[in-house]
Amino acid sequence: MPSQPTNNMVEAAFPLIGAMPSNSEARAKRLIHAIYRAMWDIAPRPTTSNLTRRQSQVQEFLAEYINSQGKAPKYSEIAKAIGVNGRDEVYQIVMALERKGVVKRLAPSQHRALQLLIYPGEYLTIPK
Repeated sequence: MPSQPTNNMVEAAFPLIGAMPSNSEARAKRLIHAIYRAMWDIAPRPTTSNLTRRQSQVQEFLAEYINSQGKAPKYSEIAKAIGVNGRDEVYQIVMALERKGVVKRLAPSQHRALQLLIYPGEYLTIPK
């Protein structure tokens, strides 16, 4: 999902802006900002309000584990923490969380390759 447009993003998207006349530069920046804004407006807004009980448990465990350990847990550690029998069930929950935009699997074949994008109780806001 695109993040809210910033001046750095605009300048990164148009590296030749510095060589343009100032009125063209301003128009180019406005155009790029409008493009980022349009991308933001059509992007889905993940929230924590549409999670199942198990998904919320996994999200909370991930937040606690990452804050205390500095890295993501293994699927077996998640399974033990939320009281399920196998890693397959955790895998299904993580896949659902990824579809909802709450977590991102950085490298599907590696251990501890999860990034928590939305912490418990956190909501994305629409930029003005």
